Amino acid sequence: CYPCKRKFPTAAMLRRHERQSDAHRKVLEKREDRMRRRKRELVLACRQLRQQILNNEEEQQSGSANSEVVQAQRILLEMQLQQLLGEYGQAQEYLEACRELREARHTGTARTPRTHEVRVGNLALSAGVAWWQSNKDVQEDR
Repeated sequence: CYPCKRKFPTAAMLRRHERQSDAHRKVLEKREDRMRRRKRELVLACRQLRQQILNNEEEQQSGSANSEVVQAQRILLEMQLQQLLGEYGQAQEYLEACRELREARHTGTARTPRTHEVRVGNLALSAGVAWWQSNKDVQEDR
C-alpha cells in the first residue's frame, strides 16, 4: 500500500487493507486535507500573480520604465502563473478522484474507467478523460 508504506504478500490482502483499515482511511483523509490546503494556497498565489501582471501592464502603458525590462518581467510572471495553474489542475484532479472513489465505495459500485483502448489489427487507439483543462480564471467546484 503506497499511502501507508506497507507491503502485503497478496493482492487480496492489499484490497482487504484498502477496504477495511482505519489507518489506511486516515492516511488518505490526511493526504486529501493537505491537497485541499495546497489548492487554497495556489488560488491565493494565482491571484497575487494576476495582480502583479496587471500592475506590470499599467507600468508598461504608462511608459515610466524600460519597456524591455517590463516585458521580460511580464513573460516571467505569465510563466509562473501557468506553472501554478498546472499545479492547481493536478490538485483539483486528485481531489475529484478521491471524491469519486469515496462515492464508489459508498454506493458499492465500480469506479468509472478514465481510459479506453481499442485494437484494430496492429493499431491501438487510446482515449482518456481529463476533468479540469481550461483557460478560465476560476474553476467552480462540482
